[in-house]
Amino acid sequence: MGAMAAGQQAGEGARLSPTMVCRRALVLDFVRGYIGRWGISPSLGEIAAALGTNRTRVQAAIRALAADGLLLRGKGPRALALPDQRSAALSILRQLGWAVDEPAGSVTHSSPAVPPVLDYKGR
Repeated sequence: MGAMAAGQQAGEGARLSPTMVCRRALVLDFVRGYIGRWGISPSLGEIAAALGTNRTRVQAAIRALAADGLLLRGKGPRALALPDQRSAALSILRQLGWAVDEPAGSVTHSSPAVPPVLDYKGR
């Protein structure tokens, strides 16, 4: 039987197995719940332990979720975020008068603060 199992069509190897789809859903659900409860991202180890799997599988699920736009990844051990949190945060910054340049990834205050001036006159 070579590399393909009996009855498997060419190109079918790229399809997601039910286990892979389920793992992605479980990872996303766990991350949402963790952030909702604790206010920070879970670590890969915490996700793996909670789901009874390993970090490699969790990393693969996170990469896929990020590629689908369902999860945002940053640098660091607790750098996962939910896309709806990002848009809400940017909206709040805009309401507070901050200029948000999403393509550049920068946020600046539209009216810079006046630097304090020391006045030594009359003392």
